[in-house]
Amino acid sequence: MPLLIDCYNVLHTPAPGRAGSDLTTATLCHQLAGTKWARYGITVFCDGLPKPDERFDPPANVQMVHSGPQRSADDLILARIEEEANPRRLVVVSSDRAIRAAARRRKANSWTSEEFLGRLQQQSATRPPRSAGKPGPLTEDQVDHWLRAFGFDEQGGRD
Repeated sequence: MPLLIDCYNVLHTPAPGRAGSDLTTATLCHQLAGTKWARYGITVFCDGLPKPDERFDPPANVQMVHSGPQRSADDLILARIEEEANPRRLVVVSSDRAIRAAARRRKANSWTSEEFLGRLQQQSATRPPRSAGKPGPLTEDQVDHWLRAFGFDEQGGRD
């Protein structure tokens, strides 16, 4: 079920157990990339043009769409709901009444921002922690193991 997310609506919704300011567009996108929803496609809709702190490469399975100066993210979400050939497969995330009404009218699934943040928090709690970024340096034992695995002796020459 593809997710359509009203980004600023989600970012400005207090979630249980977290301060309101710790979730950014970048952290939201990276958290979403590690969820079960990522395999179905996630589109995060933002108002306006990217702000300096939003200039990042989203993960491959998360698409970011900015509305530009003349439209709102709400306009884009509403259009996407209307143009979807199979709206029952969508999950629309917003607490905006007009967006939720459009989702219900097309029989799409609809979650408030609060519901979504609760589900996201639940998924994060059940998922094993992932290493952020590059792995740390190898231990001596790991280096020795890989040298032997590739046929090198202790002096660095081939066996």
